[in-house]
Amino acid sequence: MGWIDSISQWREELREKRLARHRERNTCPDCGGSGYTSIAYSDVLIFSTLDDLYCPGCGGSGTYAAWEATSPE
Repeated sequence: MGWIDSISQWREELREKRLARHRERNTCPDCGGSGYTSIAYSDVLIFSTLDDLYCPGCGGSGTYAAWEATSPE
């Protein structure tokens, strides 16, 4: 089970590095700071309003602070 723990630890370290990079840049980790999620053109027909395209992690602001406020962690 040692190798499973090693992989889990490695993945957690990668996640922490990624979050630290986004915290430093003040960008949302979910959308990369763009404020919206990317979708395929054919999926646009499913959405009823443009509000559905906003990033659910940051609410469309693209900032790390907004993401952190809504993050369940």
